[in-house]
Amino acid sequence: NDFSLEYIKELKNLQNLNLSETKIGDYSMRYLNQMTSVTNLDLSSTRISNVSIKKYISKLMNIRILSLANLKITDIYIKNLCNLKNLQSLD
Repeated sequence: NDFSLEYIKELKNLQNLNLSETKIGDYSMRYLNQMTSVTNLDLSSTRISNVSIKKYISKLMNIRILSLANLKITDIYIKNLCNLKNLQSLD
């Protein structure tokens, strides 16, 4: 559900987070900013929207691998990911 990240954020050394095909939505994304050790994030086929891309995901500076496949996001919001200097792979 949308409250899962509230508990997962306590895992301070977590590097790989796969939330694909879950019911995670924009509400939970606010907890991502507290998960600074995550370098591989898969949000494919979730309920994440343009709002989360701009407000939360674009601020995850340690992300190297990011999967946003099958999301209803627009190209204009993808430009918000340009500041992710460690990003090596975007799906």
